[in-house]
Amino acid sequence: MAAVLEDWTTVRIDPVTLAALQDTGWYTVNLSRAQSLVWGDGEGATFGSLSTCQDNSSSFFCSGSGRGCHFLHLHKGECQTDPYLEGCGVFKPLQNASECWKQENTGQSAEDDWSGEILGFNSRCFFSNLTRQVPVLSQFVEVNSSVEGRCYRHRCTGPNRFQIQVTGSEWVDCPAGGTIQIKGYQGLVLCPDRRFCLYSDITPPSDDVSMFPSSSTSDPYETLTSVQDGTWSPLRPPTQITVATALCFTAAVCLLAALMVSYRKCGSCRIRIHTVPEDHRNL
Repeated sequence: MAAVLEDWTTVRIDPVTLAALQDTGWYTVNLSRAQSLVWGDGEGATFGSLSTCQDNSSSFFCSGSGRGCHFLHLHKGECQTDPYLEGCGVFKPLQNASECWKQENTGQSAEDDWSGEILGFNSRCFFSNLTRQVPVLSQFVEVNSSVEGRCYRHRCTGPNRFQIQVTGSEWVDCPAGGTIQIKGYQGLVLCPDRRFCLYSDITPPSDDVSMFPSSSTSDPYETLTSVQDGTWSPLRPPTQITVATALCFTAAVCLLAALMVSYRKCGSCRIRIHTVPEDHRNL
């Protein structure tokens, strides 16, 4: 469970979240539908302590106000804190055009042409200070650039093994936990460890449901389930629909009965008015 609420594309329904819901006693959950627990994975028992986030020993935390990558690497981020983090900083998605998987974000920054960014469905955020080498009079002009979150294309070659591609380059192996240089660029790309090619359910949103593994459907009602006759079934269909239908039918019958009673009372009043004796009307 992450310590912040933000863009829905960064929210994970992981085993800890489902276990917490089950412990309330209000829900019965299907733990096989849980999404991968990425937050703090492999960080050890001290993860989340103030000492861990303040000594820069964890890649999940940050300090200052620099820019980098959200821990799922789908978004560029900015180092921020909030009351829930007790002074610790994490990279939260930028307010605008943070998604590496949105091709329409291409060209949002004037630095895109110099940093070699490629945006699209298979692109992810990498810490990088790549800068394209510009030839001037047969020499290359060096341009200093700070390390920040950049969007580059990636593809998996094995568990925790992947390659990246920047503008104008071939596919280049990016060893997890290491750094690489790209021909035609100065600077480095940092290759994250235990972030890529391990979790099949970390994918960008898509209108094509078939592109998602079973553990990452967009319908939250498919995760919280109830047991009927020894089998798992969703809470919403058909139980909630049946109950709602029955309630609506009952309400309609009650309303009709009330109208009929009201009509009969009014009819009785009209009869009594017409049968008032003649001598009383002359008074």
